[in-house]
Amino acid sequence: MYITCKGLTYAKYSSGGNGAAVAYTSGVVKDNLLARAEIAFQYAEGSDYADGKRIAHKEKMTGVTVALELADLPSAVKKDLLGWASAGQGSSDLLIGGEPGAVGIGFYIWNEEPVSEDDQWIAYWVYKATFKAENIAVATSNDSIAYQHQTINGTGGGVQLASGGDVVYAITNDAALATEAAAIAWLKAKAGITGNT
Repeated sequence: MYITCKGLTYAKYSSGGNGAAVAYTSGVVKDNLLARAEIAFQYAEGSDYADGKRIAHKEKMTGVTVALELADLPSAVKKDLLGWASAGQGSSDLLIGGEPGAVGIGFYIWNEEPVSEDDQWIAYWVYKATFKAENIAVATSNDSIAYQHQTINGTGGGVQLASGGDVVYAITNDAALATEAAAIAWLKAKAGITGNT
């Protein structure tokens, strides 16, 4: 079954996450760019011992990575997410290797197995991530057409939303998203976007 993956939304990380809500600026929606998205979580495992016996086994989330395969990589995205910069006035060249700033970033998908009609869309938001471009490699095949997309990879940093609370990395919608518009609105709210931006 076809799964729609779209609604790339991001905003520059501004402040918060140290016992306070995270704030963002310059929120952007870049629809129709995502070909594939993956959020992968890292865990550390350990055990507590007492009197020579294991009393508890612990697994704690320690990080998150985000991989976005984009059908197109416009200059604005390269500048916003990868830190690339214009070569100068009147030039369309981009300088590779700038320092990217942290962003909050999210997307939504069509729910392949909805529980009800009110659960048609799922949206995800990573609180804080820094991206980098991978190596550029292209090839032409004589036998078949292989569509190639550029992938950008991000490393997520944890944020502590409540004083003394757990460090969190990502969130998914908890409210039922019956329409695509609801998923878009949820992501815009996370990015601090108001109006029709």
